[in-house]
Amino acid sequence: MRILTPILLLLLVSSLTPAFAAQEPQAGQATSVTGVVSVQRSNGAMGIVGRGSTVRSGDTVFTQPESRVVIEMQDGARLTIRPSSQFRIENYRYVPDKPQEDNMFLRLVKGGLRTLTGLLGKRRPTAFQLNTGTATIGVRGTDFLTRICEDDCARETKREISTHVSRTPGYVGRLIAVQGTITPTRGKRAGKPLSVGDPVYSEDILESAQRSYGVIIFQDGTRIVLKENTRFVVERFKFEPSRPEQGNVVFRLLRGGLRALTGLIAHSNNKRFQINTAVATIGVRGTGFDALCTGACADDGTPPPDDAPAGLTISNWQGCNVATNDKGEAQICEGQALNVASADEAPKQLDSVPGYFGRSTEPRPDKLQVDLNELFGIQQEDFSDPGVYVQVNDGTVTLKGSSTETFTLRKGEVGYIDPNGSKFVRLGVTPVFMDRDVFVRDGDPEEYGCFMR
Repeated sequence: MRILTPILLLLLVSSLTPAFAAQEPQAGQATSVTGVVSVQRSNGAMGIVGRGSTVRSGDTVFTQPESRVVIEMQDGARLTIRPSSQFRIENYRYVPDKPQEDNMFLRLVKGGLRTLTGLLGKRRPTAFQLNTGTATIGVRGTDFLTRICEDDCARETKREISTHVSRTPGYVGRLIAVQGTITPTRGKRAGKPLSVGDPVYSEDILESAQRSYGVIIFQDGTRIVLKENTRFVVERFKFEPSRPEQGNVVFRLLRGGLRALTGLIAHSNNKRFQINTAVATIGVRGTGFDALCTGACADDGTPPPDDAPAGLTISNWQGCNVATNDKGEAQICEGQALNVASADEAPKQLDSVPGYFGRSTEPRPDKLQVDLNELFGIQQEDFSDPGVYVQVNDGTVTLKGSSTETFTLRKGEVGYIDPNGSKFVRLGVTPVFMDRDVFVRDGDPEEYGCFMR
């Protein structure tokens, strides 16, 4: 049981006085409190925050070590403030039937918080702003974490790094080139064409339109070029930069064609890479190849072009490939091709490479110059420099430092701005101190066991 000191008792008494009645209208209330949390009102009065306590514009909330508070705002936004933080509601106005009057200006002075935007942030995103002193954060309907690091993040990282496995953020790849239209067909982005730079997520189903292609680079360096009229699925992608041999890549080609170059996962353990189709599974031996899925292989029975057989056809231009199904398997290497006509027929090597593969106009993936650090950020698991960190769980966040440039972070991405607000870094590995932060998870933190140290 926690014993209140005389000072805290005094704060508690002051929080019950009627002096607050004449202050700003209620902006929200605390729905969960762990440890000791206090508030300073705009008139300077201090109080203790308990479950059900109200917060208003002008309030500054303080959390003590090993303490946190969850604040539910009037519009449904939820703010989870982690230990040793100072957070101020500069201005808050929400009028349900007057969205033009919405305004939510928050300031994180120290520490960190998780923000889940409510109706205000969704119906009028420009009305939401979170300032950290060196960076300004805007949203488009989102869930994100913000942390101001001094030397505390380095201490947390040092404590956790020996038992931590570095992990990439929630996205698995990035689209680096598009001609025509590439569109996801499920999830929140369904039906919205992708642009260069957009992230690709595990379980995405991507479609290319007629006379279109897209180039995807995955975090381990795997490269996939989707040809026109292609449907492609990222069934599974797991990559641990510190242990690439433990990664796992499973794609599915539903129809159409692709060009592929394997990356670090397949080079470390080729059994960890496969592309599934309706008629066979494609395996690799550290390789580059083209594949075409028509006829029995395609989900819509698309007929093959005149210069290629129906089914799954593979042409290898680097390393070796193997195609396997219940009827057998076949292996090809550079300059060779194979075909699997249906799931009821064994894969077989072809006498020559079909003419279709010689007509490819899409770029061969091994000819592309790619800087993985520039695409995905630095893959340094112990990165914990002082500055502001933002991790996006859902939606989109804009991040602006002292320069005029605005940086965009999408679902799964992590960004950093230095203490001067002048340097932006995209991180390819979720920092340990954010990955292990139980204080901003959903639910009661005391259920996690390791919450109280």
